Amino acid sequence: WNVSSGLERTLQGHTGPVKTIAVLGKDEIVSGSDDKTIRMWNVSSGQCVRQFGSGDSLVYSLTFICNDFFFSCGGSTIKMYHAPSGRLARVYETPRISLAAARLDDLNFVTASDQILYLWKF
Repeated sequence: WNVSSGLERTLQGHTGPVKTIAVLGKDEIVSGSDDKTIRMWNVSSGQCVRQFGSGDSLVYSLTFICNDFFFSCGGSTIKMYHAPSGRLARVYETPRISLAAARLDDLNFVTASDQILYLWKF
């Protein structure tokens, strides 16, 4: 840790502004960018260990769900990824652009759009 600045390391690789991050575990985070990619990082090494393509939309938010899964919101879809495998586990089509998501419990999650919230079942 650098006492004068507090900065420990930088994680570089995105080619557009990074707009969202989520913690997956003790040593892993994911970041989403206007370059339309999601990257998974090993915090200790500073290395990008996996890249997920978000398709043709910007990544507005990332949300840790449980165990090894996270949501990506962007465009008119919410995508559920399995982080260790890099597999796209499920896609939810939304009525409007999805800006954020949050897990409510083991059965439900909520998403946010401009002026509207939507309740979903997993």
